[in-house]
Amino acid sequence: MWWPTWEGMTSRTNIASIRGQMVRSFRQREGFTFLEVLLALLVLGLISTSLLELFSFNLKKEGETETRAVALGLAQEKLEELIEERREKGFSHLIEENYPPEEELPSFPLFSRSISIDSLGPGLKQIEVVVEKGGKKLSLITLMGDY
Repeated sequence: MWWPTWEGMTSRTNIASIRGQMVRSFRQREGFTFLEVLLALLVLGLISTSLLELFSFNLKKEGETETRAVALGLAQEKLEELIEERREKGFSHLIEENYPPEEELPSFPLFSRSISIDSLGPGLKQIEVVVEKGGKKLSLITLMGDY
């Protein structure tokens, strides 16, 4: 930056030219142009939009993960009940007619649960527990033997 000195300031023309130089140097550094401000706003807008989309995606996936975890817990719970009933009532009690579909679970009203039991041979059955919520299904399959 240029600063005036006291030497040579005796005439009015020198003072006027010094003042003009100072005003021009300040005008060159006044601030941002309109185009620079628009570009900065555009960049900030793109960054914030991307971040919002990322947060939205994460929230959606978090909800899906929670739903999947609840469905898996419900399927495991039913399989444990079947294992306990096999111990108490015997292997022959494990037939599909004994386990009607549960359309609405008491603690989880949006979930439904169904069981299919297929005999794969003497002393071996395949048990599938299907938990459904909003058209999405989770299936858990196991084999159970008569031992």
